[in-house]
Amino acid sequence: MNEKVVSDPLQEMYDNYYGDNSLHSKRYITALQTYEHILHCCKDIHFQKVLDVGAGEGSLLYQMSINKFAEELYGVEISESGCQTIRGKNISNIIDILKFDGYKIPYPDKYFDLIISIHVLEHVEYERQFLYELKRVAKNVLIEVPLEHTVRIDKAINVSGK
Repeated sequence: MNEKVVSDPLQEMYDNYYGDNSLHSKRYITALQTYEHILHCCKDIHFQKVLDVGAGEGSLLYQMSINKFAEELYGVEISESGCQTIRGKNISNIIDILKFDGYKIPYPDKYFDLIISIHVLEHVEYERQFLYELKRVAKNVLIEVPLEHTVRIDKAINVSGK
C-alpha cells in the first residue's frame, strides 16, 4: 500500500463533507435508527470504551452519549469538518475525536471494548486492512453496511420468494 492512502481530491471532498448542515435532520434520524439497531445487537452488554470509526458529524456518538451506552466514547474520522462538527457538539463523555487516515487507528491493541463502524466499509479501498485494524484495537466489532436493491439482491429475493 502507498504511504499516502487517500488522493488529494478525495481527501478535500472528505475534509469539507460535513461543513454543510443541510443534512443535519436526516443524519439525526438515521442515528436514532442506527442506535436502536446497535442496542438490538448488543443486548444487555455494558461497554466501558467505545470507538466510532468513521464517526461522520457525530450524530451516533450523541445518541450513545445521551443514552449512556458507554462510559467513554471516542471517534475517528477521515473528514476534518466531521471532527470539528463533533467537537462543537460538546458531547459529555467523549474522550477524544481524532482525524485518521482511514486505516491506522492510533490506539494500542484491544484498547476498546467495542468498535462501531456504520456505513464505512463500503467506502474503503483496502477492506481487509481496514477490518484487521478494527479487530486489532477492539475486543468486539460491530459493522453495518447498507443493504440496497441491486440486481443480485433482487434476484435472490425473487428466487427465494417463489
